[in-house]
Amino acid sequence: MNPHQVEAALFALKSPLSKGVLLADEVGLGKTIEAGLVLSQRWAEHKRRIILIVPASLRKQWQQELFEKFSLRSEIMESATYKAVQKQGHFHPFAAVQGIIICSYEFAARKADELRSIAWDLVVFDEAHRLRNVFKKDGSPASTPPRSASPPAAQVAKPKTRLEKTEAKRAQFQAKLEAIRAHRAGLPPGSGRFLDAQGKERRFEKYIAAFDAEIASMRARIRPAEPEPPAAAPAAFPTSPPLTTTPAPSSNGQDERAALLERLRHLEIQGQKFRQGSPKMHRNQIARIEISRKIAALDRRSDPMAPSLPGSSESRTKQDLLDEMLRRATARADGSEPL
Repeated sequence: MNPHQVEAALFALKSPLSKGVLLADEVGLGKTIEAGLVLSQRWAEHKRRIILIVPASLRKQWQQELFEKFSLRSEIMESATYKAVQKQGHFHPFAAVQGIIICSYEFAARKADELRSIAWDLVVFDEAHRLRNVFKKDGSPASTPPRSASPPAAQVAKPKTRLEKTEAKRAQFQAKLEAIRAHRAGLPPGSGRFLDAQGKERRFEKYIAAFDAEIASMRARIRPAEPEPPAAAPAAFPTSPPLTTTPAPSSNGQDERAALLERLRHLEIQGQKFRQGSPKMHRNQIARIEISRKIAALDRRSDPMAPSLPGSSESRTKQDLLDEMLRRATARADGSEPL
């Protein structure tokens, strides 16, 4: 036993009101001895409802260390031991065992509800870095209790677009904010925990306001679908052919234009996910320009009375701009023109 081990044990026992301590000495400096000293002190104080949660491969080693160095007997709780105690008529085997209990992380996760129902005098976690994902949804089974599987009807489809992901994240932050507010309502005003909860509430309100601004910006960039023009009602008594010689736009042309517009909107939403200057972004721009050219060509065919002079046609000017943008985007994608 070394002086630094005694100091670590005294540090762990110094404040009886603390929620716990972390013994994080380097490898080989005797963290097991430090924890054993704390266990011995609690045992001497007749606070003997103690449990050690350790990796499965270290259960025997902990049992031997406690007996050889501190003369403390312990019981390894596993599936076989648990069932054996139940056969003796004990409904809660953890509460029935007298003395120190040692179990693995996996077994503790399966029996989490029963472990929570017992008022332990001391709980020791060995290799505590296994608990780093305990508050994450995707935590490993070794560090988190198993979640009950939801029925297929209750499962919600995962968001696909960036807007849907942002809205889902905003809903998660809103739920956390409501939980913080409910927790703060039960605290005495002016206390340290009350002020901490109040600070968290303000931070989450700022996060939600930022999400709202981002969602509004995304929705503004998504243009609404253009309504199709209403079909003209047929004449009740047609007596003569129409005087105008302008051919009416065919339904096939309208369907093609609506499909192109839908494809263009899809590419615009998809382009928001790509990094500026990346090859994927260049390919996305080229596809959008080509679709825009097709839409402009359909508009010219559906309106033959529009002016067609090179210098005065607005549609011709748009066509020239689209051709120039397509040439530049293609050159950037090939690497012949610098970004």
